[in-house]
Amino acid sequence: MTTDPMTTVKVRKEVRGARSSSDAGLTLVEVMVSLAIFSIMMAAVATLLIFGLRSMFDASTANSVQAQQQNALASISRLVRFIDHPNDGPTPDPAILSASADSLAFFSWAAAGTVDRGPTKVLVCVADEGLVEITWTPALTAEGVPDTAYADLTVPLCTDATGARRILVPTSREGEPALNFRYWRSRTDADDPGTGPVEVVPVGSLTSDQISTVNQITVSITDTRLAAPLEQSVALVNLP
Repeated sequence: MTTDPMTTVKVRKEVRGARSSSDAGLTLVEVMVSLAIFSIMMAAVATLLIFGLRSMFDASTANSVQAQQQNALASISRLVRFIDHPNDGPTPDPAILSASADSLAFFSWAAAGTVDRGPTKVLVCVADEGLVEITWTPALTAEGVPDTAYADLTVPLCTDATGARRILVPTSREGEPALNFRYWRSRTDADDPGTGPVEVVPVGSLTSDQISTVNQITVSITDTRLAAPLEQSVALVNLP
């Protein structure tokens, strides 16, 4: 049987054309569109990943800061609760040396043990390194009696380096923690009618007469990394 040469050539061209159209691959435009879609998807995934990691970091930081504040509040409250005069007698030395809206110096028996029982001189304030608690404890004499020479009535400064210094809440990149004290006294007949204690509002620092009336102190600690402050009111069990 004879085959038409023209027909053979035509069939070969059709086969070659079909093979070339199936093996052509992606065009440059299609590759660029695919890359653009992939980039958008990766950017969205990266954004979600970064947001999730940042949220976890913020939550971890907030928990750590809150734990620091709770520990600081517990420590300060324990010392404040047992504020008392450093000695006995008809006219004992004052229990609170100085009191202002952001610092408090006093004598406390909270850390007194059964062997070296003596008052601890305390200053709570905010310094460059953060909220600090500075304490001065009595040393024992040769006879084993607490040496109360440390218990002078000099009001210490937040920069004092002679006592045992403890940072309760450190300063962060966002700023220093804030410390606030509010002072309360019992209501008298001279006050306006009402119930509950009356706040003693300090202007700079409380006077000695104002300090002598205080029987309750509210301690508040604020940190810029948290939305709300921690606060606790402490009754002074050893003072009227």
